[in-house]
Amino acid sequence: MHNSFHRVAADINLYVYVGTGFIQEAIVDLVSAKGETYNESLADQVLEEALMYRDVLESQIVQEGWADAAAIEFTQSYDISGTIEYEGEDTPLDGGEIAELEQIVEDWLSPFIDEAIDVAGVEELIWIPVDSSNVKAFAYDQDNRFFYVEFLPSGRGAFSEGSVYVYHGVEPEVYSQALQAPSAGKFVWQFLRDRYDYDRLS
Repeated sequence: MHNSFHRVAADINLYVYVGTGFIQEAIVDLVSAKGETYNESLADQVLEEALMYRDVLESQIVQEGWADAAAIEFTQSYDISGTIEYEGEDTPLDGGEIAELEQIVEDWLSPFIDEAIDVAGVEELIWIPVDSSNVKAFAYDQDNRFFYVEFLPSGRGAFSEGSVYVYHGVEPEVYSQALQAPSAGKFVWQFLRDRYDYDRLS
């Protein structure tokens, strides 16, 4: 794989020009492949997040064995192009190499799309406000047994940014107990944090 990039073992630099138009089209395709409904707000969020993490894409290209160093530049085009530099000479990438690079870009985009879809789903939940000094509200997805917790900006430690967390595999009765708990914050720390897997969504 990537045979043309193994002519020598060192001193190869890859310069890649990724069209933001290509990214937008890839977002449409990937969202559809995940069975979700495309909308411009979701696409804008993915694009904004992705462009902030150019270094991640550069690292992935290097890990794939394309080059010792990769530099990404975003353009307004609808395609991807690139050149490989060795001993002061630039060689344009051929069609097969561009196709492989496009796949790497799509793989790089996928986690940003998953996160945007998760956040969009959170916005559709029914949130129940709770009386707490560091928790703002709870929400529950009974079909998937996801327990969502939105923390207040005044929360402590890792939760100081008003973040949203989802805890996986939480039984309905646990959610009911949380709603009735005298302290929502203590309930999260005592009965959720160390007992269930969780992800931070925002």
